[in-house]
Amino acid sequence: MKSLDKARIYHAYPRYFTSTGVTRKKIVILGSGWSSLYLTKNLSPKLYDVHIVSPRDHFVFTPLLPKVSSGMIHSSTCAEPVVNFLPSQSNFYHGRCDHVDVNNKLVKVVPVDSPRAHFTLSYDVLVMALGARTNSFGIPGVYENALFLKEIEHARAIFKQVINCALAANLPNISKQDRQRLLHVIIVGGGPTGVEVAGEINWLFKSHFKYSFPHLIKDAKVTIIEGGQKLLPSFGSRNSSYALKKFTSSGINIMLQNSVTEIHSDGVTLKDFQGNISRLHANTVVWASGLQGTELAMDFCKQLEAQNSPRGILVDGNLKVLGVGNSDIYALGDCAKIVPPSLEENRDAVSRLVGGDTVDAFLKNIKALYPIYPQVHCLKHKAHAVAFRQFLKDHAGSDKNAISLQETLRWFDRNYTPPFPTAQVAKQQGLYLARLLNSKESGPFLEDWRGSMASLGGRNVVGNFPWGQLNGTTLARALWYFVYLTMLSNWRMRLYFFLDVIFQAIFKRCISSN
Repeated sequence: MKSLDKARIYHAYPRYFTSTGVTRKKIVILGSGWSSLYLTKNLSPKLYDVHIVSPRDHFVFTPLLPKVSSGMIHSSTCAEPVVNFLPSQSNFYHGRCDHVDVNNKLVKVVPVDSPRAHFTLSYDVLVMALGARTNSFGIPGVYENALFLKEIEHARAIFKQVINCALAANLPNISKQDRQRLLHVIIVGGGPTGVEVAGEINWLFKSHFKYSFPHLIKDAKVTIIEGGQKLLPSFGSRNSSYALKKFTSSGINIMLQNSVTEIHSDGVTLKDFQGNISRLHANTVVWASGLQGTELAMDFCKQLEAQNSPRGILVDGNLKVLGVGNSDIYALGDCAKIVPPSLEENRDAVSRLVGGDTVDAFLKNIKALYPIYPQVHCLKHKAHAVAFRQFLKDHAGSDKNAISLQETLRWFDRNYTPPFPTAQVAKQQGLYLARLLNSKESGPFLEDWRGSMASLGGRNVVGNFPWGQLNGTTLARALWYFVYLTMLSNWRMRLYFFLDVIFQAIFKRCISSN
């Protein structure tokens, strides 16, 4: 027993030294998602003693979860065990961080398999990569009756539910009304996740049920409920129109400008933009709408006066948590919200950098602000550039200097949008923080948006890129496969993905809930 206690204390408070006699800082990373993976893989083992704490013992390649939810690929294709990417002389604790003691630099860890055997870890550097949890927006029945898609278990649950409902609908004593309810899948949310799940399940119905349940195809239906005016609101307009056209032609029911007011065990209650109430019956409801901070993130923020956002942990341009003083605490990924330094409040410094106090000088030398103020990068995006030109036209006409620099700086501050919580951003933040901690980076984090893609099921893909929009089958799908193959974190996952695609092209899909 004494030896076990000593081992536990050793793991909780280790101090390692390099061969040169330099003390390695102890870094505790909370989470095993995208940002954690790329941070861990790129930290210098000569400088840091790495400890990862996560209730999930594997990394999940989240973009492929819709494929898992339809049985298109195997769940092992999307998972990489944490221990596979840990550096040598590091530790993984399969547990949940219950509390962060900022003042004493300690985290409380509750093991997954033995909750009573909780322990504390000290840290020199703390990285909070907590992800986010589903936001129900206070709608009754979401947590009780809906399925989600953030983990491999969620994707398996969706597939199992769809297949079990099909098996039940195949029984001879089922009424037509019950059969239609069993075979109706409702997706709440018309963003990338909702669209991909809808496309994959509809493809499962149309192309694979013809082998197993051909007589059920006419009753199988997928419905997307979206509160906005179009599908894929974060994509380009041509992408949205293409998705709507393809989904409508393939039989998917699209309900735009409708909001869910309650989810029941057998369907949902809706309200349209005119206030009309209606009811849809379905045995399967997938909630793909909205994220919020985790309980740990909210508990952590309560300790700091500077943390006043319900959307996540506020960080500066270097991803350092606001309000922690000299403590080395960082947050990244879905749990973090970047708050850049204000251009308006730093007007004098801005004027010195651009070499003048006029809008003309500001625009001519705007690149001088790139390393410090991420707000000004918005002009690289077409929508923001158009909005800024309209702002100048409305306030200054043809003379740019008719408007004050202060008003212009205020416009940039107000129109700044933090990076969207995507896998692409989380990966880039993990790589950035590794460079920063390795002392190879000094400027703020700047998102390098390289585009977004969404599979619509079957062979249809849409892509939104800095250079334009791409819709279609052959070229778009080839690019989709190439992008995802390169994004997968190791060759094992790439091989599994390649084999899954080949097997699905040659053989029938495995229609079994197990």
